[in-house]
Amino acid sequence: MHVVDHLGIGGLENGLVNLIHHLDSGRFEHIVYTVRRLGPNADRLRESGARVVCLPNPRSSIQFPALTRAIHEVNPDIVHSRNWAGVEAVLADGWHAHAPSSIANMGP
Repeated sequence: MHVVDHLGIGGLENGLVNLIHHLDSGRFEHIVYTVRRLGPNADRLRESGARVVCLPNPRSSIQFPALTRAIHEVNPDIVHSRNWAGVEAVLADGWHAHAPSSIANMGP
């Protein structure tokens, strides 16, 4: 499971597309949750076989229970984030749901 702010145009988003595209689809199933909105990279991820979901009510406290439910339902081997909004959500929900987390931040 990957958690990111959005899937607009940018280096972080392109990096996530490349990561998913290059991992063995026979060994890994990818579900990408966005905290705010989808974007053009959502289609690229779907083409790579990933499931893409935008959480309800962007930037509200309602997204955190929604992410916790998603983590419990999906029961991922790992929750991976690549930005601060995703980190915030993973810290609030991923650890609460007892899922191992990987956090990769870009920038300073």
